[in-house]
Amino acid sequence: MKVTLGMSEVLVLSGVYLYSQTFAFSLTLVGLGLLGKLMAMGLEQVAEGKKTESAEKSIRTVVDTIVGAVTNATDGMASRPKNGQFH
Repeated sequence: MKVTLGMSEVLVLSGVYLYSQTFAFSLTLVGLGLLGKLMAMGLEQVAEGKKTESAEKSIRTVVDTIVGAVTNATDGMASRPKNGQFH
């Protein structure tokens, strides 16, 4: 987990610092900081989900291609006429 000091962290720290002087403003800052951080975390989760989905789709495509190639190779061997010879 990376520790960063972004806008939401600054808002929360400012709200904590101003708590004793202006109660309502400090709660507003803390609320905005928490809301901003929740939205940032949500965006990160969506991006990670899309990345995972893309990787799974790529793997599925490769597996389908390999399975199709093997299936076509075995179908070609089975459809050859048999004339009683080994080769």
